[in-house]
Order: sequence, then C-alpha cells, then structure tokens
Amino acid sequence: MQPLNYHSDVLPELDALCDDDVDAYITLMNFFDLIESDNTFRARLHQTGTRYDSCPLFEVKLFESLLKTGRQVRLIRLHSEQDGALLKYRTSFGSDMTIDAHTILLISERNALYDEHSPEHSKVASRYDDCRLPIVHTQH
Repeated sequence: MQPLNYHSDVLPELDALCDDDVDAYITLMNFFDLIESDNTFRARLHQTGTRYDSCPLFEVKLFESLLKTGRQVRLIRLHSEQDGALLKYRTSFGSDMTIDAHTILLISERNALYDEHSPEHSKVASRYDDCRLPIVHTQH
C-alpha cells in the first residue's frame, strides 16, 4: 500500500489548523492515519456519495467541476471524533489509481469550494497538476 502523500502547502495549513482548531486537527490526522494504514478504509474513499457511520463519521463526494476537466478529486466531509459535530473544514484529495496513490491537496473551509471562481477552487486544480496526478477523461 502506498503512503498517503501531502501537497507541500498542506503541511503549513495543518499547522495553522492545529493552532486554530485542535479538535478538527486531531480528527483530520486520525482520519489520515486510517487512510494510510487500512486498505478497507482506503477503498471507501472511492465510493462517492456514501456516508459512513464509522469513527469518524465521514462522507465522500466527487468534485464535479474538476471531474469535467479530468481531475479525479474527491471531497471529504468529516464529523468531529469528540462530539460528532460536522467539522467546518473539507479535505480535497486526488488519486492516481494506477498505483493506488492518494494525495491530500487542500484543507479548506467547507463553503469555500462551492464558488468555481474562488481562490480555493483554483488551488485544488493547481495542486492536482503540481502533483502530476493523471488527467482521466471518461466517456459519458
């Protein structure tokens, strides 16, 4: 199993999150550890539109606007391990399924990605390209 990768800009974002919201930081880091260590858990990341009542509770969605450009980006919405509340952050990650590699691209406030013209939206696309993740065009 490949290790979980992080875009270089994600690590400072995680450090800042640790200072601002320790509960969110701990939930995210535990979630990333599960992705890295458990193949069954990792496989759930590709079953989009599904909500998992595991600990932590999470939901995976495709980033539809980037999928149209061939970028395989998924958005993860997590609930706090501490109190079950929905975290105000969303994790964007890209995958290269040919080698089962996963890269965390951005940790952002949930609502920041809805606007296709937002800086966060552009960051996800740019970071996907920076990581040289494959562009995959699908037939409709």
